[in-house]
Amino acid sequence: LQPLEPPQRPWQHVTMDFVTGLPAGPSGNDAMLVVVDRLTKMAHFAPCRTTITAEETARLFISTVIRLHGIPAAIISDRDPKFTSKFWQDTWARYGTRLQFSSAYHPQTDGQTERTNQMMEQLIRTNCPDRKKWEDVLPMLEFSYNNAPSATTNHSPFYLNYGMDPTVLVSTNIESQVPRSQQFVEELQTARDKAVELIRKANATARRYADLHRRDITMTIGQLVLLDTKNLRLPLPTKLRPRFCGPFKIMKMVTPVTAQLRLPDDWRIHNKFHVSLLRPFVPDTSDIARQRLVPDG
Repeated sequence: LQPLEPPQRPWQHVTMDFVTGLPAGPSGNDAMLVVVDRLTKMAHFAPCRTTITAEETARLFISTVIRLHGIPAAIISDRDPKFTSKFWQDTWARYGTRLQFSSAYHPQTDGQTERTNQMMEQLIRTNCPDRKKWEDVLPMLEFSYNNAPSATTNHSPFYLNYGMDPTVLVSTNIESQVPRSQQFVEELQTARDKAVELIRKANATARRYADLHRRDITMTIGQLVLLDTKNLRLPLPTKLRPRFCGPFKIMKMVTPVTAQLRLPDDWRIHNKFHVSLLRPFVPDTSDIARQRLVPDG
């Protein structure tokens, strides 16, 4: 996996995204904002509504992240209309925060937020039989997520962020005179234990998968490349469209893994693509090569 340029301190660079489609409970929240620190992988999860505006998102970000960690130097996100709005861009320009957007058709710029989203959704399914009460267990799930050792660093996000591990409940065997209190603590402990085990398994699986599919991709300015058509809207049935189209010239390497291509003027699409969607162009006169032409329209 080729990461972006690494940050030098915790919460200097963050990724953010939304998990939507959650069951609305008494609060009406049916989504949550997910913010992940790129250095320590520590994450915060803030309940919200799918209809949240850019200004409301900014306020939520301030209360969730800036209140605890200060203003980040960079925020990495997809091209959600809230994140491309003039309000959002002007606000963070005033804070001195650089906004970086994902490559076209490659929303997981470094993959961290997407993996965290999937993990949290799985944790909610595992620990919340009554799905509408997901907000009740979210704080403990966040704690468990941040206290689980990473498969790559062998340290938890908590430890990497604060330099020490937090205090956790060791035992629930103490007799209680208040049954509801004992039930409450046991429920939290059970949720934590399930979450920690699930996170450990997921981290180990993710590491094996990444190592299995690891490949270094190097592209250079001026190079001719073919573009994967799987995310392009072409005037051809899916089964008939060529797998790649082009060739296109790389005009700029925006990052080591994001290339800006020279596309036809009438293509009204974003021209920055992750290198995983590109292939070096090798001139050929065969019939196969002639299928890899720039499509009409």
